[in-house]
Amino acid sequence: MKLHVSVAQPPLAGFVNIDAAKQPVDLGNVEDFCEASECTQIIINDVLKFMPYDKLPFVVQHLATRLRHRGQITFIFTDVNSIIREFNCGSIDEKMLNQLLFQNGSNSCFSFSYIERILKAVRLNVKEISISKEQVRMIAERP
Repeated sequence: MKLHVSVAQPPLAGFVNIDAAKQPVDLGNVEDFCEASECTQIIINDVLKFMPYDKLPFVVQHLATRLRHRGQITFIFTDVNSIIREFNCGSIDEKMLNQLLFQNGSNSCFSFSYIERILKAVRLNVKEISISKEQVRMIAERP
């Protein structure tokens, strides 16, 4: 099984697609969508910003239990460090800074290093990190 949770993104073929803008989902409790060790792939796309900061470690731990061995989880999110670096370098102005940090009712900002530490803490192997401007794509695998 493949699970894709996003906000207003096109559905992916071959995935159970959940648009969190239309169907609220608690990422710390996805039993309605998948069983333990059932998923070969999970993609969490642009959803983390709506989650309380302190809840992320629990959510990642829960999602890791949904993965099969060698299953992969991908997080796509806006990196707060990149946004601040762009602001400090003058690449973006204060208005854009606020739009990026607080867009669409965002609750939290995360850095890729923080998410990487959480993935490692739940024994997932980080396979790939790619950064394009402030957008991060991080892929981890369950051993």
